[in-house]
Amino acid sequence: MLAALPTVAETQARMGLWALAVIAGVFAVMVVLIRWRIAIGYVLLIAAVMLGVALGVGFSEAHGTGLEWVLAGVWNLLGRMIGIALEVDSLRLLCLVLTITVFGAVMKHVEKLQALTNSLLALLRDRRWAMGWLSSLIGLLPMPGGAMVSAPMVGEVAKDLDISAEDKAAINHWMRHIWEYVDPLYPGLLVASKVFAVSVTGLMLAQAPLTVAAVIAGVVFLLRIVPRHQRKVGDEAGARSIGPVVKAITPVLLVIAAAIVPQGAAIAAKNAPAVVRVLPGGVRWLDRGFVRGATETSMLLALFAVIAALLLANRVGRSDSWALVKKGVTLKMTALVLSICVVQGVLKESQTGDAITAFLKSTGLPAPFVIGTVVFIVGMLLGYTYGFVSICYPVLDSMMRLPDQSLNYPLAAFAFALGFLGVLLSPTHLCLVLSREHFDAGWGGIYRRLLPPSFIVFLTACLMLFWA
Repeated sequence: MLAALPTVAETQARMGLWALAVIAGVFAVMVVLIRWRIAIGYVLLIAAVMLGVALGVGFSEAHGTGLEWVLAGVWNLLGRMIGIALEVDSLRLLCLVLTITVFGAVMKHVEKLQALTNSLLALLRDRRWAMGWLSSLIGLLPMPGGAMVSAPMVGEVAKDLDISAEDKAAINHWMRHIWEYVDPLYPGLLVASKVFAVSVTGLMLAQAPLTVAAVIAGVVFLLRIVPRHQRKVGDEAGARSIGPVVKAITPVLLVIAAAIVPQGAAIAAKNAPAVVRVLPGGVRWLDRGFVRGATETSMLLALFAVIAALLLANRVGRSDSWALVKKGVTLKMTALVLSICVVQGVLKESQTGDAITAFLKSTGLPAPFVIGTVVFIVGMLLGYTYGFVSICYPVLDSMMRLPDQSLNYPLAAFAFALGFLGVLLSPTHLCLVLSREHFDAGWGGIYRRLLPPSFIVFLTACLMLFWA
């Protein structure tokens, strides 16, 4: 008698188990390559090839048998990777990150960073709060590569402090992301509200304890590492006044304003259909992808304008200007940004998230364990919040409902916390990679500093399950 053929669910569960094994193996290889001091951009490209081959990306269209089929599959995979790197979204992100890097170099060259540091220290009288305030201010808005805006500022405040490069990178990375649990400008929260068919305000209130926990954890485990005798500054810092701070940070505020305008246009288009008729692009403002592209383009144009204005106002010569551009536009940074895009694209095409979810569901484990594991793994793989929300939430939606089909808000908050912790700790997370690159910090040291505050957020999320 013939054995029964496996069901679709059983097949997908087996694929999920295989995907978990592949991911574990690739991460182990990445750790070894990083310890060999190979640049993370090149490590990620190698990881993309390994993941693509092991998960079969491009092989379903390959023809022939044996070696011919393998070579055809690898050829298709490389073609996909090149295609992902050359996509408009990838190239726009690359331009944005490189321009932000140039912006930071120009700000430092014309001594705007020093002016901001001095005025902020004079106002706050404490180096810890200055570092935390700068990172969290930039983090209020979804700015791709925004870590490179705040990193030079944190570096200026901390340059005379007896703390390590890993400390600076961890502070910049963590404090920049304390708001994403509740900030409605971030697409992850907006997508979650759409998937669950609930108001954004409801999710913000449910996830507010996570932001409180992130702030407290950042202060306790990161900001307090500044030696006590170096924290305070006295009257030598200057008179306390908000004016010099606003003046020094105006270039950054202009870039932030450029990110707000498209977001505001999208909100207006969604809530007032008549606005759509007068906006350039019309109904496309209702599409999240279009809004994201418009936001990045607006920021890019603002950066060009601000950089040009700074160079002209400070009479920076052509040769010095060109040197600043070359300082920001490097092959290493280009490989880094594009490799992150390629890894994310390969994982998305492999549909790994769905397979892992099917496998964990098949184990019969408790719902919080399955949900937390899935979102954490996918968040760690992709390195951005929108990714784990858009992939995992539609699949896990039914598991996060009460018997009356209303949303279990504490469980949803738990899911967001675990997914976002995966994003925060992901080696493909652009902000983490850029912070590490800027301060030339070691991966191991950064993770040792990020794990304690991450545990506090995790513990807070687990405690919230008592109300689930």
